[in-house]
Amino acid sequence: MHMVIIPPGQEILVEIDDAKFWITPLTAGQRAEIMHFKKNKAGELEVDTEKLALLSLKYGVKKIEGIKNLDGSNFKFDFTDNGRLSDKHCNILIQSSILVQSMALKMAQGNLQPSVGVTIKQVPSKKKPRSRT
Repeated sequence: MHMVIIPPGQEILVEIDDAKFWITPLTAGQRAEIMHFKKNKAGELEVDTEKLALLSLKYGVKKIEGIKNLDGSNFKFDFTDNGRLSDKHCNILIQSSILVQSMALKMAQGNLQPSVGVTIKQVPSKKKPRSRT
């Protein structure tokens, strides 16, 4: 498996089973902020992986499709005015799937790679290339 570099601002599509997540890589500042969340366990500081996963989803996920309610209807995810996934729906995602939790942790580490049940595709940029004159 090869390491993949994803430039800042580049949107990628991550597919987990039938669910599709459009995400952007976390910035260095967001990763630094996330890594500040530590908890004391037996006298030692450890990264709070739950908080790390929640913030990774909040900062990185831009759009979600393919997740259903029990009745088969599409689940509607809420995003804030600044385009971040709501805290409530970050929690729902983390609790619903170990693969989503794993994706969030890898996003925080800047190490999002394809794995069993997870595919990653580049989304064509919506920006027009600059003309060179």
